[in-house]
Amino acid sequence: MKQKAMDRLCIIQANRLDCQSAREVRQGGMLDCGGGERGNRIEQVERIMARQGDKAARMRIWLVLLTAAVLTTGCANPTEMMRERIFEVGDTRLQTVLQQSLAVSGGVEAWGRLKQIDGQAIATVYEKQGAKALIEQQCQFKPAKKVVVSVTSHEPAGVLTEVLDRKGNPNIYLQGLAKVQYESDPEKLYGAAIKLRVLAQAMMGPAGLLQEGFNLRYAGQERKAGRWMHKIEVTGDLLPAVSDDRYASGNLLVVWIDGQTHQIRQIWLRYYKHDKTFGYLALNVGDYEKVSGGLSLPQYIAYAHSDRHQQLSQQQIMTVEFQKLQTQLREKDRKWFFE
Repeated sequence: MKQKAMDRLCIIQANRLDCQSAREVRQGGMLDCGGGERGNRIEQVERIMARQGDKAARMRIWLVLLTAAVLTTGCANPTEMMRERIFEVGDTRLQTVLQQSLAVSGGVEAWGRLKQIDGQAIATVYEKQGAKALIEQQCQFKPAKKVVVSVTSHEPAGVLTEVLDRKGNPNIYLQGLAKVQYESDPEKLYGAAIKLRVLAQAMMGPAGLLQEGFNLRYAGQERKAGRWMHKIEVTGDLLPAVSDDRYASGNLLVVWIDGQTHQIRQIWLRYYKHDKTFGYLALNVGDYEKVSGGLSLPQYIAYAHSDRHQQLSQQQIMTVEFQKLQTQLREKDRKWFFE
């Protein structure tokens, strides 16, 4: 596909530029998606530009290069990107675990066609005094190179919306009776990013592990709750940076996948805090059901305190029980680049 597209570009440009220059661009590897050193290619283009001599010709050459760059970046659709990510991890054990988990959750093709997940849920928030509050929530998950998450909660003070955008940045705003109030407290924003990051991982399952900027490592098997689990460690671009301190890069996400059902059962996150210490959060994930589009998604997610030993506290912070989950699929496996 890449080769044919590049050949067509050269033929079109040959009608506008002199044939020798168009041929040199092609031979110099300027339209090669993966070949040649960048410095050498730039020098070749500069020599061609010098021979063209006029500004219009130089602009046309750069137009060829820009178009080729767009084709290169957008070559892979989501399904192909996920398969490439699985191949890139290298470890055959991890590749097998990911492939099995994708298969039981609906298949890589279904995840590749996913446009968004919409959910209606009841969140139960447990307070320190033993009281609890029930909150209606609407959740939305949009897969991209990074998952976009939005949670809207109907609270006594108004409608609270928390968003994690495609760059991983959090936003919070409250729609009250008088006006919209935007949250500016960095600690509250960071807290929302933490909560939404693990929620996105729970809902997106194995497909969520294949996001851009994540580094995966297979950490073996562990026995948890009487079952053997595959343990996967995730580092990389997990959360917004809170400090230039060298420990700020110590964020770590751990996912346990059931060795029998191949479903994600537990998630643990170590995150660097503003006070230069680490915090720990854990999730239990369960009650998987198949929804529209053929995907198998969790209906129950429970947040709990944890520690550096990756132990889950019996004291829950919040549970989220989905009353309804539905998916929207694309008609075709379109490219994320163009969305």
